[in-house]
Amino acid sequence: MDGITDGRDTALADNLNHLFFEDGVTSTVNAELNLLAALRDSRDHHVALRTAGLSPESLQSISEVIERGRVLEGLPRVPRTDNA
Repeated sequence: MDGITDGRDTALADNLNHLFFEDGVTSTVNAELNLLAALRDSRDHHVALRTAGLSPESLQSISEVIERGRVLEGLPRVPRTDNA
């Protein structure tokens, strides 16, 4: 192969390694997939829609209540994202 193709192959391999094998990326992708799955449930979608327009303080309070509920149910913690 030529040097250009070898370079692209190496870059692709590095990108795939970053996407699929770094714990931070994996946990973020899993959290986002779980969110999408939850939004398919009409009850979860309804709750999410009702948060529109609430202040950051109110959203933080709601997040804390939800996290407490997850603990009570024995569910794993959901990692925070930068915009949460």
